[in-house]
Amino acid sequence: MFTKKIIHFAVILLLSTFVFSCSSDDSSTKEELTLILKADADRVLLGEEVSFEITDNKGKPVSNATLLVDDQKIVGNTFKAAAVGSYKVVATKANYLNSQALTITVATETLTIKANKEKAKVNEKITFSATNSEQKDLTARAIFYVNNTPIEGNIYTVQASDEEYLTFYAVKDNVKSNQISVQIEKEEEQVQPKLDQIIRGKWKLTNATSHDIVYNFYEGNTFDFVYFGMLMQGDYRIVGDKIHLDVISSGLKMTDYSIITIKEYLSLNELDVVLTVSGIHEQGQHGRLIRQKEDVSLNLQQLIGTWQAEQNGLPIFTITFNENGTCAITKAENTANIPNIESIQYLTKYEKYSNNTLILENRNGAYTYYLTIEEFTSSTALGATLFEYVMYPQKSNALILNKI
Repeated sequence: MFTKKIIHFAVILLLSTFVFSCSSDDSSTKEELTLILKADADRVLLGEEVSFEITDNKGKPVSNATLLVDDQKIVGNTFKAAAVGSYKVVATKANYLNSQALTITVATETLTIKANKEKAKVNEKITFSATNSEQKDLTARAIFYVNNTPIEGNIYTVQASDEEYLTFYAVKDNVKSNQISVQIEKEEEQVQPKLDQIIRGKWKLTNATSHDIVYNFYEGNTFDFVYFGMLMQGDYRIVGDKIHLDVISSGLKMTDYSIITIKEYLSLNELDVVLTVSGIHEQGQHGRLIRQKEDVSLNLQQLIGTWQAEQNGLPIFTITFNENGTCAITKAENTANIPNIESIQYLTKYEKYSNNTLILENRNGAYTYYLTIEEFTSSTALGATLFEYVMYPQKSNALILNKI
C-alpha cells in the first residue's frame, strides 16, 4: 500500500514538471512583435506620392498590414495628399504592436530661377537655372520667359535692340517663378574722330618695309617731313579718311605725291594706315602713325647771341648768331676724333629751314649743315642735333648748347 502511494506521487510529480516545462516554452514562443514603418520621403510636394515599407522588429517584411493616415485607413502602401499639410501615418496588424507614427509634410511647389550674371553686353549669353523648394533642379522642365516672351531652352543671347533692363521668369506646371532683372550694358556709340582735327602735330610712320618717316602737319594745312635726308614740304588735303600730300619743290607742285589712308583709328594718338608714294610705293605700304612730342616752334630771336656746343660734357665749338643772318663758328681743340664736324668752322650764314631746323652754309654753299632744335631746357640752354650735308641719323651729333 505504501509502495503504491509512492509510485502515485512520483507520477504526479513528473506530470507537473512536464506541464510546467511546456507552459514555459509556450510563453517564450508567443513574444509580441512590433511593426516598423519606413517612408521613402518625409517631405514631398503636393501631387507627389510617398511609398511605405513595413517590417517587424526583426526585419522580416510584413504583408497585409493596414496604414492609417490621421487615423483614416488607406488602400495599399502609397499615399498622395489632397492638400498641403502634415500627416501622421501608422501601421497596424493583428497580433502586432502598432508602429511608431511617421510625420509626412506636404508642401506647395515653388520655382526659383537664377542667372549666371547680373550685367551683360550685346551678343553675350545669359544662362538660367531653376530649382523648386526642395532644391531639385527643374531647369530642363521649365519654360523661361524674357519680357513675357518664351525662349528656347535656358540660354538667352543679348540683342542690340534690347532695353537697358530685361526681366526674366520661368513657368512649370502652371507654377510661376520669381522675376529677376539683368542690366544690359551697351557700349557707347563710337564717334568717328574728325581727321582734320586730330592730324595736326608730329607723327612718326613706322612700317616693316621702309625706314621711319616723321611728318609734321601744321595749321593752315601745310606739312613737312624729311625723306632720305631731303626736306619735303607742301600742302595737304583731307578727303574722307585719306590725307593727300601735295609736295611743293622749286615752285612746282606735285599733286598727290603721297596719300595716307586711315584704315583704323586705334586711338587719338595711333592710326593704322596704308601709305602710297607716287612712282615708289604705288601698291601701298601698311604701317602705323604714332603721335610724337611736338617739335619746337623756332623763333630766330631766341638764338641771337653766342652759344657753346658740348658733347658728353666737352666743348665742341662756339657759335655766334647775328641778327643779320650771319654766323661765326670757332671749333674747339679737342674735336679731332669727332665725326661730321670737319668743316664746321667755315660756316658763315644761317636761315630757318623748317619749323625747328636751321640750315647753315659757308659763303658759296659748298659746306652745308643742319641744326635741329629738339628742346629749350631753359632760356639759355637747349638740346639740338647737328647734321652734316644731309639729315641722316648716321651723319649727326647730339649736342647741348649753353648761351655764354
